[in-house]
Amino acid sequence: MAASANPSDLSFAKLGSPTSEHVNRFRQDLGRLRRWDSQSVLTRDDLDDASLLVYRWLFDKHPVLVDLCTLLGVQLWLPGMSAREQAYVDAVDALGPAFRVQGVIGMNSPFGLAWRPLTAWRRESGFHVDGHGVAREALVRFVRNKLGAGHFDQVERTKWQRDLTALSSSLIVMGQDALSYQMRAIVGSG
Repeated sequence: MAASANPSDLSFAKLGSPTSEHVNRFRQDLGRLRRWDSQSVLTRDDLDDASLLVYRWLFDKHPVLVDLCTLLGVQLWLPGMSAREQAYVDAVDALGPAFRVQGVIGMNSPFGLAWRPLTAWRRESGFHVDGHGVAREALVRFVRNKLGAGHFDQVERTKWQRDLTALSSSLIVMGQDALSYQMRAIVGSG
C-alpha cells in the first residue's frame, strides 16, 4: 500500500481472510476466463456469460475480484491503453469513423500497455460508434442489462446502444461479431 498512490483505497482495517465460498467463486470464474482466453472466438452464449462474470468481478455491489483484492491487501491494476495507443485512438476518432473497435488489450497489444487502476480502466473506450466512445464498463453493462444476459431491455436504449447493436450484428471481426470480439479482448486482458 505504501509503495503506490493507493488507488484501491487499501487499509489495514480492511484486511481479512476470504471465505471458502469467495475463493471457490473466484477459482470457478478464473477457470472460465482462462477457457475463453484460450478460444479463438467468443460465441454469443459466451458473450452473455462473460458480461455476467466481468460485471460480478468488477462492477457489482460486492465485486468478487475487488473485494478479494481488498481483503488480501492487493492493489488492483488492469492492463489499459498506453500513451501511444491513446494518441492513435484519438487520431482515428478525430476522423469521425462510423465505427472503431479496440480489440487486443494488454500484453499482446501492438501498442504496449499501461497499468491502470479500475477507476481509470473501466472508463477507457473499447468502441467508437458514430461519434460516441463506449467505455469498457458501459459495454459490459450494455450486454448484461440490455441484451439479455442479466436483463433484456429492447426499448429503453440510448442512441449509441441502438447504433452499436445495428453495426455489431453485421460486422464480423476475426470470425466473430464485433461485440463478442471486444468482450473477448476484455476477458483476455488479465
